[in-house]
Amino acid sequence: MSGLDLIPDAETALKVGRVILDKYYGEDFVRKYEPYRAMPNLHGEEEWWVLGSREDKSTGGLGGGFPELSIAKQDARVTRIALAT
Repeated sequence: MSGLDLIPDAETALKVGRVILDKYYGEDFVRKYEPYRAMPNLHGEEEWWVLGSREDKSTGGLGGGFPELSIAKQDARVTRIALAT
């Protein structure tokens, strides 16, 4: 697999990340934090961050943390999954 990243770009990271978040937290909960975005990890280029929006619009902005995960570019390994604040 040398030279091939399973998650080569933000679009792929977003698609894979949403599937994982839906399974982990449930689709109804995850949907509350749309839109989602994917971006390179600021601490290194080996991972993507997939992040929900900060506000849960169903609670008037008073919700808890938004779903996020880090996913390795090379092998698609989830290295972090959490509710960020």
